[in-house]
Amino acid sequence: MSRKSLKPEDFKIHIDSIYSFLESEKRYSQIRKFDSRFIHIKNSLLEKKIILEKIIGNTNFYINNKDYVYSPKDYEYVLKQYQQKITNANKKFFNNFGKKSVKNMDSNITTTEKLNELEKGLEKFQEQQIQLKKTMDELSKLNDYLEKENNTLFSEKRELEYKLEKQSEEHNKRFDELFNEKNNYISEYSNYINEKLVEITDLKNKLLKENKIVCYKIFGITILKITTNKRN
Repeated sequence: MSRKSLKPEDFKIHIDSIYSFLESEKRYSQIRKFDSRFIHIKNSLLEKKIILEKIIGNTNFYINNKDYVYSPKDYEYVLKQYQQKITNANKKFFNNFGKKSVKNMDSNITTTEKLNELEKGLEKFQEQQIQLKKTMDELSKLNDYLEKENNTLFSEKRELEYKLEKQSEEHNKRFDELFNEKNNYISEYSNYINEKLVEITDLKNKLLKENKIVCYKIFGITILKITTNKRN
């Protein structure tokens, strides 16, 4: 794929864009995000005093003035500087790549051997993927089973809790009924005893009045004795 080469007039648009962007002071990291080519022309722009640098904790850049004059030769100079840096970067990359290629040749690893190794690696990877898929399917089935069992146990738990709650309510109700029955029985029996005591007292008083019984106290103990004496 052919790449269109830059011309000085093309680069003028690029520099004007950077200049406009720097009308408000920007940090170096912000400018690199704005345009990655800035890193390759930064020094040239500083050299031509198109931009100025401020280093106070962080490096900031800003424009020199708003009425700068930049000749076509200046654009051509910056463009050549940019192209030279790109060329140097490419040479460095290809030199490193070439060294790695020579090292591979010295290790007697041919292209065919490398392809065979890659194919074996791919086959192994595919086998691992198939096995992983099987394992994931089994885990999915196990998860579904455990989820079903969990739902069943939860339903049984809720049912048992409901039954226990009902039994507790019934027991409490029966306890209240028995407690009330006991209180009623005690109350009725107490009334019965009191009635009988009143009857006995009335009978005793009646017999005493008719002299049919005699009342003695011995050592503070009341003793009743039936008598046959009669009064006319």
